[in-house]
Amino acid sequence: MSIVLTTLSSHVGTGAEDAMADLKKAATTCATGLTVFNGVDDTSKYSKIVPVAYNAGDEALAYTTKVVKQEASENADIHLVVVRKGSTIATFTTSLLGGKAKPSKAIVDAQLKKLG
Repeated sequence: MSIVLTTLSSHVGTGAEDAMADLKKAATTCATGLTVFNGVDDTSKYSKIVPVAYNAGDEALAYTTKVVKQEASENADIHLVVVRKGSTIATFTTSLLGGKAKPSKAIVDAQLKKLG
Protein backbone atom coordinates (compact mmCIF):
# COMPACT_ATOMS: atom_id res chain seq x y z
CA MET A 1 0.00 0.00 0.00
CA SER A 2 1.30 3.44 -0.94
CA ILE A 3 1.02 6.39 1.40
CA VAL A 4 0.64 9.83 -0.18
CA LEU A 5 1.29 12.93 1.92
CA THR A 6 0.08 16.18 0.35
CA THR A 7 1.03 19.66 1.53
CA LEU A 8 0.26 23.14 0.23
CA SER A 9 2.21 26.31 0.85
CA SER A 10 1.50 29.86 -0.25
CA HIS A 11 4.28 32.37 -0.93
CA VAL A 12 4.59 36.12 -1.37
CA GLY A 13 6.39 37.82 -4.24
CA THR A 14 8.86 35.48 -5.89
CA GLY A 15 8.90 33.13 -2.89
CA ALA A 16 7.39 30.17 -4.76
CA GLU A 17 9.80 30.50 -7.68
CA ASP A 18 12.72 30.90 -5.25
CA ALA A 19 11.67 27.79 -3.30
CA MET A 20 11.54 25.73 -6.49
CA ALA A 21 15.01 26.98 -7.51
CA ASP A 22 16.34 26.13 -4.02
CA LEU A 23 14.86 22.62 -4.19
CA LYS A 24 16.39 22.01 -7.61
CA LYS A 25 19.79 23.21 -6.34
CA ALA A 26 19.57 21.07 -3.17
CA ALA A 27 18.61 17.97 -5.16
CA THR A 28 21.58 18.52 -7.46
CA THR A 29 23.94 19.10 -4.53
CA CYS A 30 22.68 15.95 -2.75
CA ALA A 31 22.36 13.81 -5.89
CA THR A 32 24.63 11.09 -4.47
CA GLY A 33 22.58 10.84 -1.27
CA LEU A 34 22.44 12.31 2.21
CA THR A 35 22.08 11.38 5.85
CA VAL A 36 19.48 12.98 8.11
CA PHE A 37 19.79 12.95 11.89
CA ASN A 38 16.25 12.76 13.29
CA GLY A 39 17.30 12.73 16.92
CA VAL A 40 20.00 11.44 19.21
CA ASP A 41 19.69 7.79 18.15
CA ASP A 42 17.68 8.11 14.93
CA THR A 43 19.33 8.37 11.53
CA SER A 44 17.93 8.00 8.03
CA LYS A 45 20.09 7.64 4.92
CA TYR A 46 18.73 8.62 1.53
CA SER A 47 20.31 6.99 -1.50
CA LYS A 48 20.76 8.75 -4.83
CA ILE A 49 18.30 11.55 -5.54
CA VAL A 50 17.18 10.85 -9.11
CA PRO A 51 15.26 13.47 -11.12
CA VAL A 52 12.12 12.24 -12.88
CA ALA A 53 10.23 14.04 -15.65
CA TYR A 54 6.87 15.40 -14.53
CA ASN A 55 4.73 18.08 -16.18
CA ALA A 56 2.11 20.00 -14.23
CA GLY A 57 1.25 23.53 -13.14
CA ASP A 58 3.57 26.40 -13.99
CA GLU A 59 6.62 24.42 -12.91
CA ALA A 60 7.16 20.88 -11.62
CA LEU A 61 10.05 18.93 -10.11
CA ALA A 62 10.02 15.23 -9.30
CA TYR A 63 12.56 12.92 -7.67
CA THR A 64 12.90 9.36 -6.47
CA THR A 65 15.10 8.05 -3.66
CA LYS A 66 15.27 5.22 -1.18
CA VAL A 67 15.40 5.85 2.56
CA VAL A 68 17.02 3.41 4.95
CA LYS A 69 16.20 3.99 8.59
CA GLN A 70 19.41 2.68 10.10
CA GLU A 71 18.15 1.86 13.58
CA ALA A 72 15.00 0.08 12.40
CA SER A 73 16.56 -1.59 9.32
CA GLU A 74 13.56 -0.42 7.29
CA ASN A 75 13.75 0.52 3.62
CA ALA A 76 11.20 2.64 1.81
CA ASP A 77 11.05 3.99 -1.71
CA ILE A 78 10.12 7.66 -1.82
CA HIS A 79 8.78 9.58 -4.81
CA LEU A 80 8.47 13.35 -4.49
CA VAL A 81 6.46 15.57 -6.84
CA VAL A 82 6.55 19.33 -6.25
CA VAL A 83 4.34 21.56 -8.38
CA ARG A 84 4.22 25.35 -8.45
CA LYS A 85 1.02 26.96 -9.61
CA GLY A 86 1.32 30.74 -9.30
CA SER A 87 2.36 31.51 -5.74
CA THR A 88 1.26 28.11 -4.40
CA ILE A 89 3.45 25.04 -4.09
CA ALA A 90 1.84 21.61 -3.80
CA THR A 91 4.04 18.76 -2.59
CA PHE A 92 3.14 15.10 -3.03
CA THR A 93 5.31 12.56 -1.22
CA THR A 94 4.55 8.92 -1.99
CA SER A 95 6.21 6.18 0.05
CA LEU A 96 5.95 2.43 0.06
CA LEU A 97 7.65 0.12 2.55
CA GLY A 98 9.39 -2.78 0.87
CA GLY A 99 8.42 -1.89 -2.68
CA LYS A 100 8.75 0.66 -5.43
CA ALA A 101 6.72 3.82 -4.85
CA LYS A 102 5.14 5.50 -7.85
CA PRO A 103 3.35 8.81 -7.78
CA SER A 104 -0.33 8.59 -8.51
CA LYS A 105 -0.84 10.96 -11.42
CA ALA A 106 -4.59 10.71 -10.78
CA ILE A 107 -4.17 11.96 -7.19
CA VAL A 108 -1.81 14.76 -8.23
CA ASP A 109 -4.05 15.87 -11.09
CA ALA A 110 -7.20 15.80 -8.92
CA GLN A 111 -5.55 17.90 -6.21
CA LEU A 112 -4.07 20.38 -8.69
CA LYS A 113 -7.47 20.79 -10.32
CA LYS A 114 -8.73 22.14 -6.99
CA LEU A 115 -6.13 24.94 -7.22
CA GLY A 116 -7.78 26.19 -10.41
